[in-house]
Amino acid sequence: MRDILVSGAFVLFAALLAVTFWLVYMNRASERVISGALPIALVAIAGVFLTIFVFANEPEIGKAFPVTFFYRADSAAPVSPPSRRYHNDVFLAARLLKSDPAKADDGTGGMLLYHHLLQKALFEWIVVQHAGAWDSEQLSFGSGGRMQFRPVRGRAEPSMKLDRATLERLLTGNWFANDVMMPLGVTLPPATQIAIRPPSKDTIPDSETKFTNSICTLTITTTPSQWGVGLGAYQMFTPLSIDESQKLYKHATYIVRAVVSFKGHRIGDPRFPLVKRWATQIIDGLQNEFDEQIVWREARDNFILQQQSGPGGLASKGQVYGFKP
Repeated sequence: MRDILVSGAFVLFAALLAVTFWLVYMNRASERVISGALPIALVAIAGVFLTIFVFANEPEIGKAFPVTFFYRADSAAPVSPPSRRYHNDVFLAARLLKSDPAKADDGTGGMLLYHHLLQKALFEWIVVQHAGAWDSEQLSFGSGGRMQFRPVRGRAEPSMKLDRATLERLLTGNWFANDVMMPLGVTLPPATQIAIRPPSKDTIPDSETKFTNSICTLTITTTPSQWGVGLGAYQMFTPLSIDESQKLYKHATYIVRAVVSFKGHRIGDPRFPLVKRWATQIIDGLQNEFDEQIVWREARDNFILQQQSGPGGLASKGQVYGFKP
């Protein structure tokens, strides 16, 4: 009903505006008409532009968080410390190293290998969560509160679909572009364009994945942060000594920045609230899934529960789980 009333009011306003311009044109020889109507028209136009581009401007929304990968020092094969959640994407690193062992010796200590994996993992998470619809509701499951999305029932918004072949082509240059773990495709708001720049040690170290449509631009960048030996805070979860851990394992940390900016001239578009929710859900979901601070707190809580559930309330420390190339 509201959309009908707004549309009717707009049509009436357009008709009155057309009649007004016609009357001014028909009386264009009158200096009094021109001198009185022109300033009013200019003020009205300036008011519309100020309202849309200044006063109604929507601020950008963004988050930054760290993501860490752990791997063997000798082969760069991925590992998962005890009690820590892991993603299926780590299997991709093991599979790539099996087919192309040279990727383990890229001159960056494994940073470049896992930077490529991070970009693929972030992009694949978005694809999986929006395989069926982009207009979806956000859900959380489990003790860790990992987010999932499902289409909103009873509502089917216009959308566009990109198939798996197109997604692989967009990922060209990423080392994991052809390692298919994605579903049949992704569903996006209408006319959304995707541009992907893979990481590189020779030019720009950042990677960038950008979604652009008529209402907003969602940009996800990843930047190498630090590289080190050992398992970091997860060391306490294992029976290994610090020296053993530092000889066996390495870790690489990256900073992910996800930012959505909105186009001021579309702030009143009827689809604006839905597209804004789509973009902010992606940002929140990526942080919930990959933020090392959240992952660490979940692992710590899991370890405490495991300790309390063992014989006499104390369980033995766990082993590091490796993925063989």
